[in-house]
Amino acid sequence: MSTIILNQTKLGSLTQRESELFTSACPKSREIAEKAYDKLLWGVPMVWQMGIEGPFSLFADREYDNKLVDIDGNEYLDFSMGVYANAIHCHEPYLTPLKAAMDKGLQHQVPTTAALDAAEALSEKLGPFRWNFSLNGTDANRWAIRLARHITGRPKVLIPNYAYHGTVEEVQLVKNASGEINYYSSDVGTPPAKAGDRTRIVEYNDIDALEAELRHGDTAVMLMEPAMTNIGLVMPEPGYLEAVRELTQKYGTLWLIDETHTMWSGPAGLTGKWGLKPDIWTAGKSIGGGVAAGVYGFHEKYAGQIQETLQHSGEGLVGIGGTFSGNSMSLNGIRLAMKHLFTPENYAAMEKSGAKLIQGLQSIFDTLELPWHAGPQLGARVTYHFFKTPAINMSQYIETALHEELTYYINLYLMNKGIMPMAFNNCLLTSPKTSDADCERVLTAFRDCLGELKAEGIL
Repeated sequence: MSTIILNQTKLGSLTQRESELFTSACPKSREIAEKAYDKLLWGVPMVWQMGIEGPFSLFADREYDNKLVDIDGNEYLDFSMGVYANAIHCHEPYLTPLKAAMDKGLQHQVPTTAALDAAEALSEKLGPFRWNFSLNGTDANRWAIRLARHITGRPKVLIPNYAYHGTVEEVQLVKNASGEINYYSSDVGTPPAKAGDRTRIVEYNDIDALEAELRHGDTAVMLMEPAMTNIGLVMPEPGYLEAVRELTQKYGTLWLIDETHTMWSGPAGLTGKWGLKPDIWTAGKSIGGGVAAGVYGFHEKYAGQIQETLQHSGEGLVGIGGTFSGNSMSLNGIRLAMKHLFTPENYAAMEKSGAKLIQGLQSIFDTLELPWHAGPQLGARVTYHFFKTPAINMSQYIETALHEELTYYINLYLMNKGIMPMAFNNCLLTSPKTSDADCERVLTAFRDCLGELKAEGIL
């Protein structure tokens, strides 16, 4: 539970004010949101979209560059970018050849050369991997875990506490202070196995605990982000990732790096930026440039083993792949994203605007004497935290800095100023199209928002 103390009554009053402003500005979205409950579960296509921007769901009309326009005609600077999904909306060099590829067909029984093009583009940035594809990061991780179990003959997956890698059953677990492993309280349905039967959990940055778990010798794969990003941000301490690599090799466990969120850090994610050497690499979201796509790759020394021991039989392998996993649109999306979106020039532009926002936010916190910090910067990702000293693991972050009501209020305030932040994680994502003027507009909104909270005695 967060240690942040604030005046909840006054915060609730200001939240009500901002909710009324949101409602008055979005009558069409409100009308559609109310009707949608008769046709859609929770009134949205996916449950996580329910009311994340305000008191009801906002409905989009169109996007361009780094902007989103809703069905009421309100335009927002988009700092969510489709929840990590694309760097530039409707980017002509990406979109035009994608449309041309669609004109040739969307799904075939046989492969297209786009598969090889996508694989070559990935290997050019990430090294000697052999690739297969999915439609999202969840399936990429799920199938990579199955193959890791096949290679090692071991049953368990090891994850940092409070990790998120999609709706993979083995990783939708947390460990409490007593060391007990349980499913998330929001997990749906009856779990197929007792929590912990297939999973080991350690705190991020704890090398001794990591070795103690690996020493059991039953872990097929350690699955992790290079920096934990799903609830705020936790960075690796010096030497931690090097120790992960050394210990997984020592105990015969494969190391899987999931860059679904951290591809915003550079053209080859943090794997390329930090020179990491995983055995398996996965990604979803932005990897397709805006179309549904996911990818998993095994280093060639393991890929050969997979191919030799798992021969095609009948309709293929049970539990791996799907009809649309290698569809032309997804593969061309990956190919074109690697060529036109994941470029050094685009990342340089995103890092420049990201640095401006982090420096500006920290200046606001210091001026208002708030014990908060901004950063560190991960490429386009700008994260701010409701505490002064960076957390060393996600359990500590949740205990000291997580405050959903405060985050919701700040985000709602920004929405009413025409700025769409990431709904989660106290996070903004810059785009190559983010201008200095856009950054100043964001900083002005933060300055006004936090200044009022301070003046009202809420903070």
